[in-house]
Amino acid sequence: SPAGSGRIKNLLCSGDEMARARILKSVVSSDLIELMISPMPCLVVQKLLSCLGPDMRDQLAIPIIKHVSDLAVHKACW
Repeated sequence: SPAGSGRIKNLLCSGDEMARARILKSVVSSDLIELMISPMPCLVVQKLLSCLGPDMRDQLAIPIIKHVSDLAVHKACW
C-alpha cells in the first residue's frame, strides 16, 4: 500500500541501521521479480539501494542482477 511503502521509505531515511537490515532481509527473501514489476515495491527497492552501505547493497544488487534477464521476459513487462 502507499502508506506502508511510505513508512518503509521513512524508516530507510531515518538512519536506523537495524531497520535497514530488517527491511533488506525481508526484501531479499521476497520474490524479487514481483517487487520489481510493482510500482510501490520497486520504489522501496530503489530507496533501499540508495540508503545501504556497499556490503549491504551487494546483498540486494547481486540477486537483482541475476534476475534481470527474467525480468526482461516477464509477462507483466510486455
